[in-house]
Amino acid sequence: MYTRASLTCDMSVIRDTLSRYNTLLIRQIYKMFPAKEDVIKRAVSNYIKSKRFYISPDRRYISISPESVCDDKVIKAFWVLLDFYDKVEYHTSGIFPVQINFFLDSEMYEIINIPYGQEAIVQVAISGAKEPAKRIIIIDSLEQISNIQIQNTVGLCLVAEDGRTSYYKYE
Repeated sequence: MYTRASLTCDMSVIRDTLSRYNTLLIRQIYKMFPAKEDVIKRAVSNYIKSKRFYISPDRRYISISPESVCDDKVIKAFWVLLDFYDKVEYHTSGIFPVQINFFLDSEMYEIINIPYGQEAIVQVAISGAKEPAKRIIIIDSLEQISNIQIQNTVGLCLVAEDGRTSYYKYE
């Protein structure tokens, strides 16, 4: 049974998540709670009506502020996070070039989005890390793989517009 207390807790998780990432796709919020999607949809709708959450005119994006800006890199990184979400102990937004940091099995991971043509810039920005976390690199094209040599990379991935992710490893 779904109680008022558990719904309040779930809505608190959503509010905290939106505070960290500014704007996400509303589908991503629902995917955080797959077993409770109908209840969460109703609750989110009530939060939107009461102006505690804001939805974009095209009804695709959700945020906690009407001034929030959508960052496509964060949207892609959040899709990757959702692949591990049921096992994630903690997650938060990162500092360039990292979009998201998270802990899984007491190990730190970074999700880094590297747009096509920016491989060298990101590699330079990341080279100063003293104790690098395990890294998941989002790429735009498989052609980029040969141009990326980043320490502690555990996987590379392509993220489709609908959120499907395809993972790759170095050979």
